[in-house]
Amino acid sequence: MEAEVRALLSRVEDAYRRRDAEALAELYHPNARHPLPTGEVAVGRAAIRAHLPLIFAMTPEDIESETIAQEIDVVTPDVAVIDSRVQHYRRTSEGREPVSVEGFTVVAIREEGRWLIAAVRGALVPKA
Repeated sequence: MEAEVRALLSRVEDAYRRRDAEALAELYHPNARHPLPTGEVAVGRAAIRAHLPLIFAMTPEDIESETIAQEIDVVTPDVAVIDSRVQHYRRTSEGREPVSVEGFTVVAIREEGRWLIAAVRGALVPKA
């Protein structure tokens, strides 16, 4: 089960890096909840899809992110809680400069054999 959850997280990271709102939104459950930088919460895949371009726009193009810690707790065969820490870097002419570290928690559920994000707590938006 943990390998399946890791595969979901890998797809999430890939879509986020590519700023592919459509691909990323499809990884969310239709009733998922995702925090917005405004402090509000987007509820439902369609609302999350609509807000992803705004979230991407708030992330400068010269920022890259790397997961530095991740704990996956498969609570039941169909529910997993993932605590992650992500280091954000700014690309410079000398390499990468650390900018911030973000912590967040994801609840993933398996429905009809497919793992999806059901809720996110915290934000994956780098600070300037």
